[in-house]
Amino acid sequence: MTPSIGRIVHYQIRDGIYRPAIITQVFTNEDRPYCNLQVFLDGENDTIEDGDNVRGYIAWMTSRYEGDSVGDWRWPPRD
Repeated sequence: MTPSIGRIVHYQIRDGIYRPAIITQVFTNEDRPYCNLQVFLDGENDTIEDGDNVRGYIAWMTSRYEGDSVGDWRWPPRD
């Protein structure tokens, strides 16, 4: 799928822990798009190791790629 503004994705905040995020900007890099995201955290127990800007329970993450590592986003699984 092609990322676009307003789409909901899952962002990996820690190993195996995902939170919902909304794509706020999409950029293209020769062969691979990357995105800016607003990540919705689950209260005080959620921390993001490399958060660009965390206010309350929303984190601003910039220049993130689709993938399976901490700091990457992925499409929600389809049942």
